[in-house]
Amino acid sequence: MEEESSRDESIVQEANLSRIRNLINGNKIKLWLDPYYDNDSKTPFETKMLQTANALAPELEMDDMEVYNGMMKLQENALDKLKAREILNRSGKIELKLKLDKQAKEQNPDLGAFTTINIDAYDTGDDLSKEVSKTINLPIGMFKLVSAGSVIKSDVRLNQQNLKPGQTVMVLTVDHGDKAMQLVNEQRKILNEAKEDAERLGSRDQMTIADQSGKEVELPKEERRALIIAMSLHEKGKAALKKGNLQLAIVLLLEAKDEYNQCRSEILTAVDNYGLLNLDISWCYLRLGNLSELPNAQERLKECENSFKKSYGENLERVMALKGNSSNEAVLYVRLHLLQAICSYISGYSREALILLKKADVEFKILKVPDDVLEEVVAQGFNEREARLALRATNHQPTLAVRHIIDVRQKKEEIEKAEKDRNKRRKAFGKTNDDSWVNLGYLDTLIKMG
Repeated sequence: MEEESSRDESIVQEANLSRIRNLINGNKIKLWLDPYYDNDSKTPFETKMLQTANALAPELEMDDMEVYNGMMKLQENALDKLKAREILNRSGKIELKLKLDKQAKEQNPDLGAFTTINIDAYDTGDDLSKEVSKTINLPIGMFKLVSAGSVIKSDVRLNQQNLKPGQTVMVLTVDHGDKAMQLVNEQRKILNEAKEDAERLGSRDQMTIADQSGKEVELPKEERRALIIAMSLHEKGKAALKKGNLQLAIVLLLEAKDEYNQCRSEILTAVDNYGLLNLDISWCYLRLGNLSELPNAQERLKECENSFKKSYGENLERVMALKGNSSNEAVLYVRLHLLQAICSYISGYSREALILLKKADVEFKILKVPDDVLEEVVAQGFNEREARLALRATNHQPTLAVRHIIDVRQKKEEIEKAEKDRNKRRKAFGKTNDDSWVNLGYLDTLIKMG
């Protein structure tokens, strides 16, 4: 409860700061220049800052001192970025801000919310990890570094990883226990096995990718392999997310994103997987209390929404045609609109946030299944999950829900049988010269052509 309260308070503070920032930018106020800052004495003109805060407070509907403190914070951020750029130009070093997670803070009580670190722009991610290890007194392997929505790669130079002067780097510990080195090795093993499992899955020719109905989608071999690796990492990330291991979850989810980005954009937009991943990444950032630090969070969620509309239909009609119900996808829209509301709020757009929040609330109430109706269907021998999904799909009508479950099971059996027959045909025709299976779609087209 205390952690949730702290996260909520952080969201409110970030939202208020964004509102102040939006108004200042709208009025073209440059806090790092005269008359707000004296570059000679390196001090702010507090009287002018306070006057401006008094003038802006009524429009923001905020306390004068809260606006003043927010302006001082924004001024400090702007000056820090200018200083970091000067350091890069002068010495070739990148100044980065380290943001420690809860476990790292407990190990370093003397360090503030942020601590800075300078490193050569041509150094690698591994070099950065070594410097961070010295700064926070934690061995390499006990933490992962995340910035700008990506895991910092150990073998790539920093100036090739989109790291900019003054940028924030999240330090995420990957073990929470006292037996440090033992758990370090264990967590390393988990991460390595996740990657190795995904690689093995991706290299198996018998692995397939299916659409919402369960039917196989034909893809070139390399593209199929990349997607399978990404989906495997995504599944492991979701499992870690469900267990509450947020640090490991975000690392796996961002690794999955890197794999997806190796695919062509037309493939990513053809399936809903990439949209789902963006949703899970945003959700994980929110639970970590760092949603405001996810680059282009609103744009990511908009892309996610567009992906859903393309895959499911503008009003979920494609899903209804394929599956006969859209309850699973409707749940995703609740999460999406809730995250969009929080992003809008954090960005300082309170009215837009309220509209999205009301929309999510209406969608949630429609999906909520009464307990007595759920128990009635479960009592007939079905599990709770399929009973809830069926009741959502049939507008909470038990009789129709039972029929719906039977139909879904039968349809699933038919698809599985069709896929088995498809696999038999594919094995009968064998492989092509590039070692990929014969494309049955092309084969059937040629047969139809005579």
